[in-house]
Amino acid sequence: MSGPELDPAQWLSAEAARTAVLAVPGRAWGRQVTIATRAAEGYLHAWAESYRVGETRWGGCEIPAAFWVEQGGGDQDSWILGNFSTVARGGFALEARGVRFYLPELAMVFPNAFRRRNAVNTPPTSSAKTKSKGGRKMSASWPQWVAELVAYVHEQGFPPGQGSDGTDVVINAVADQLAHKGLEGLSRSTVQETVRAVLLRSREPPARKR
Repeated sequence: MSGPELDPAQWLSAEAARTAVLAVPGRAWGRQVTIATRAAEGYLHAWAESYRVGETRWGGCEIPAAFWVEQGGGDQDSWILGNFSTVARGGFALEARGVRFYLPELAMVFPNAFRRRNAVNTPPTSSAKTKSKGGRKMSASWPQWVAELVAYVHEQGFPPGQGSDGTDVVINAVADQLAHKGLEGLSRSTVQETVRAVLLRSREPPARKR
């Protein structure tokens, strides 16, 4: 499966996907949420021009399924703009901008909305190449690593301590989860700063509301 940069006709913007699905008679709001639900379950691949976890940002990458578990997909403005964000358990930010969904999988999940590639109710896609909005190239292993990090925090919470205490605990736990699934992990030096930033952010005092 190629990303939008190589095969833009196979990817629909969030707004275009939503418009096509909502055009089918029935419950509108539920189908909008179902797009995110199916992405969370791994049935739909999504791509972001820019993806951020805490203070670390990547340009042009697949969105981990765990992002949709946390985000939920219920914000209408997010679908119109194609920009989704949420705060995961522990207080660190997740953000995906310029979101697109993989058209062949949309057609499988919503056959009435996408009966064929050029169905009348399928919004047109741009033939122009999607340009990256910046950021370093993301390793193919990052999406799964982030997914396991979010799953770990969701299930176990953060280890006790202050500042960046527990960095090694989190790194080792995520590595063990990946190894248990037979998946390739990332080197300690690659993920260490990201884990430190997440721990530091999660332990910041809550901002005062004005």
